[in-house]
Amino acid sequence: MKPAASIVIRCDGGPTVGWGHVMRCLALADALAASGARVTFATWADSRAVAERMRAAGFATISVGRSVPRDEPLEAADLDATLAAARAVGAAAILVDHYQAHESYLAGIRASGVGLAVIDDVADRDLTGARWLLNQNPRADRLLYSVSSRAIRLLGPQYALLRKQFAAARAKLRRSFDANDNRVLITFGGSAMADRIRAVLAAFEDVTRELEVRCILPSPDQLAEVEKAVGTSRHTVTVVTNVSDMAREIVMSDVSVNGGGATCWELCCLGTPMVTVSLSDDQSDNVSELASRGVARGVGVWQDSSPRAIAQAVAELLDAPDERAAMSARGMALVDGLGAGRAAKSLLETFAVAGVGA
Repeated sequence: MKPAASIVIRCDGGPTVGWGHVMRCLALADALAASGARVTFATWADSRAVAERMRAAGFATISVGRSVPRDEPLEAADLDATLAAARAVGAAAILVDHYQAHESYLAGIRASGVGLAVIDDVADRDLTGARWLLNQNPRADRLLYSVSSRAIRLLGPQYALLRKQFAAARAKLRRSFDANDNRVLITFGGSAMADRIRAVLAAFEDVTRELEVRCILPSPDQLAEVEKAVGTSRHTVTVVTNVSDMAREIVMSDVSVNGGGATCWELCCLGTPMVTVSLSDDQSDNVSELASRGVARGVGVWQDSSPRAIAQAVAELLDAPDERAAMSARGMALVDGLGAGRAAKSLLETFAVAGVGA
């Protein structure tokens, strides 16, 4: 029997960097595992919640040191630990989804003889050592990537990395749009998540329609801060943490308020109209592109005036069921929920392990 292919995925998540990288890598890991590959995650030792999420999904994890400030590159010791993990499991490739993995880090992987794959959203680094590149964003083909002409490039939302729960939910989806709809989902990422949710809840006080609001927190760390705003809201507000079935949360929502990251593709897949705001530099293109395609209402980059603009957009969308229906159809046409399977097949083929699970 042919031994299972092994892939190491290097990514991090948490209050500072958000959870988008982790969740999309978990989706890809699920698809790789379904093809018979063995996946090991390499992540920071002090990101306990992240490692626990990876292990709960059935994947082994190894510690590669502790987190460094967001504007600093990953350390040499981090690279050494990642390479040691790859050698220990006989990895065919290391997949890196990390803005702080600078050129020297990536070059170190390539020089080791282990294959290098990269998930990247911004095209701001030399990626000539990578044999495989994925960018799931709609403007990916407009970026000038520094990659080898022989590298495999998967660009666009057809490769959106969604967990299998989204395709399953989509298959059973029966959406309707009514003028009395009132269910709003709020889901942000990053270090100021609680502050942003509280600001939006405060702005919702000016929305005359009685809302049913569900606020998603990846972990309970900021729960107490959000609950202060919940207690003073005139709307029905529920705060949910450690969500295992995000597809269900999205299906239950009439409108979503969210950043311009990976959550957008989950919402598109399940046809939930959204109000999007850019929470980091890498999200601005997504926010403007989704708005231009009529999939979302964009409110630009987060600033003090954003909560009021978000509340107004939510109220307007709830009052416009036909517009929401059109937005839903466009979103579902953009993302079908099968991107992780496409990406996994390509990754295994690129690193000469296509026979696994075939």
